[in-house]
Amino acid sequence: MKLLPHPRTVAGLAPKAPRSAAVAALALLLSLPGCRGPRVLSGEAIAADPAGGGSSAAERLHAANATPRAVSSFSAACRLTLVTPEGETVNLDGAIVAAEPGSLRLQAWKFDRPVIDLTVTPAGRFLFARGQEVQGGVPEGFAGIPAGGLPTLAPLLTELPESGYQTRGPGLLAWPAAAFGVEADATIVATLSPLGVRELAIVGPEPPELQRIGFANHRAVGGVAWPMDWTLTGALTGTVLLEDVELNPPLPASAFEPPASARAF
Repeated sequence: MKLLPHPRTVAGLAPKAPRSAAVAALALLLSLPGCRGPRVLSGEAIAADPAGGGSSAAERLHAANATPRAVSSFSAACRLTLVTPEGETVNLDGAIVAAEPGSLRLQAWKFDRPVIDLTVTPAGRFLFARGQEVQGGVPEGFAGIPAGGLPTLAPLLTELPESGYQTRGPGLLAWPAAAFGVEADATIVATLSPLGVRELAIVGPEPPELQRIGFANHRAVGGVAWPMDWTLTGALTGTVLLEDVELNPPLPASAFEPPASARAF
């Protein structure tokens, strides 16, 4: 897959990144007729519970960490649907790049116009948004993303600590957010399957649940079981379908430099 050299500034954002040439991806709400493009998936489908998968919490945790040990960056093309608190849906084409330690860049556009340019790094969070956007603030869902990109990156690029957790059920483990280096009064709860993280929840005292991310439809990409379908509920709500995932692409530091029009939040 040909990779964009780096995410472009908002002013020069490509209106339609080709599926085979764009950077990491989210996708579309499948139930919306007329809004879905061709579904191009990478690799062969993998059964949800392959034979021989570990069944104990410790075994599943060790297996889940195989992915971040093998992958330090990823990219893909995407189509993305976000659901507003009022229940309205926003359907976007987009692209994402992500890399350790804790850096993510998401760009999305609609009708050839840039709509979102989100950058999250350990140093801070930056957002450009058009339309129902930053009018003296930041959309509520984005405000819930801590610096370091924990909600998005923890289950895919960050190893889950193999100690200091509480077992809350078969394959259900919980850590304080501090275990991930995030200063937040929150608990990170991971539901593990033999393929890795099936669901990640970020739970805080107010509100009780900040964000939940589900991962499904794993495909073999470069020898790694990678989830192609993401479901977001909480501060950010929507459904995502990854396309053309590329693992361990070379990403320049400039890929995570926010555009001048973005606001820190």
